Amino acid sequence: MSSAFWIALSAIMLIMEAVTVGLTCIWLALGAFAAFIISFATANVYVQFLIFAAVSAISFASLRPFLKRFMPVKNNINSTSRLIGEKAVVTERITKMGGRIKVGDIFWMAESADGNDIETDSLVRITEAKSNKLIVEKI
Repeated sequence: MSSAFWIALSAIMLIMEAVTVGLTCIWLALGAFAAFIISFATANVYVQFLIFAAVSAISFASLRPFLKRFMPVKNNINSTSRLIGEKAVVTERITKMGGRIKVGDIFWMAESADGNDIETDSLVRITEAKSNKLIVEKI
């Protein structure tokens, strides 16, 4: 393969890494750059590909644990989990079959934490989130 192929592949991987910012393509960019350098020494495609694969694998195995320490930690908190502790108003009586509450401008399905019915217009606190249903207790 020509040196133009390897430098183009390296550039594409760098662009993809810049877009994703997740340490996903940087290893392939490093491997492609190494193959680019080797392509000036040999025209053997197998050697170039071997260098590409080896540098990609070695850089992944050795650098990723080190660089991962500097990456921001992602919270996997969904929108319902963020509501825990918030206050809400019951808009549809909460029974054993469920009911509805309003948090801000958004309506949510709700169920009572202790199993007791909660009347409409009561003030409740969100104690738990189960998928798209909020578990509440009367205040």
